[in-house]
Order: sequence, then structure tokens, then C-alpha cells
Amino acid sequence: MIGGPCPRPFEQMQFLRGTVNLYMDLMHPPPAMRHFMRQMHQFYCELLTLWCRTDVDAVRFMDDWGAQNSLLIKPVL
Repeated sequence: MIGGPCPRPFEQMQFLRGTVNLYMDLMHPPPAMRHFMRQMHQFYCELLTLWCRTDVDAVRFMDDWGAQNSLLIKPVL
């Protein structure tokens, strides 16, 4: 049985900010963006931990960082 959550923080930030705005934020992240990213990370860590404490056999998560032939941003970023 696979657990219910499917975190995808990069895509969710794109939905919230729009792709172009998110890329600009990642290049020069405003303090509020850094704070939001830490909160989102903490939320998903706690959510996945709770699901892993149940009788599920697996949890899933995904994100889409790539185009057809390359990554959307450099790995170091």
C-alpha cells in the first residue's frame, strides 16, 4: 500500500510564484522566500514522517526539475 502524500515543492513554488518569478527568486532569494522554503521543507518532512509511522509500504514524492534534454536549473543552485 502506498501512502497518500506526494510532495513536490519545486512545482508548488512554480504554481505559487509563476515560473519566471520563481527562477528570479532562486537567483536572488528574498528573505521571505528563504523562510517559506524552510517552512515547506519542514512541513513535508513532518508529513512524510507521519505517513512512514503508519502501516503503509511506501510513500511517494516527486518533482520536475528537467526539460526534454537538460535540467531547468544548475544542480549547484
